[in-house]
Amino acid sequence: MKKFLKKRGFEYEFYFANSTPFNEPDMLLKEMTQNKNHGIIGTNDHVYLLVDFKDPNLTLLNPQDGHMEDKKISELNREMYENSQGIFGLIKKL
Repeated sequence: MKKFLKKRGFEYEFYFANSTPFNEPDMLLKEMTQNKNHGIIGTNDHVYLLVDFKDPNLTLLNPQDGHMEDKKISELNREMYENSQGIFGLIKKL
């Protein structure tokens, strides 16, 4: 994934839900929505694109059907930790 994105002018950083910088996912979510950055969020067996984050509210794009979904960060954290299958992906334009 990193090589694929780097060839296209992007940098990719991957974090498990329990390994975000300073163990603060909200800081990472803010970084994902600043400047030219983008983010992906994976829970269970599905990945969403992060559209907006205004603590504590997230707006996510579900690529499966193109619909926007609103979630609270507490709801997202619960989903990630209950199943131990949560990831964050920060994508930056080089």
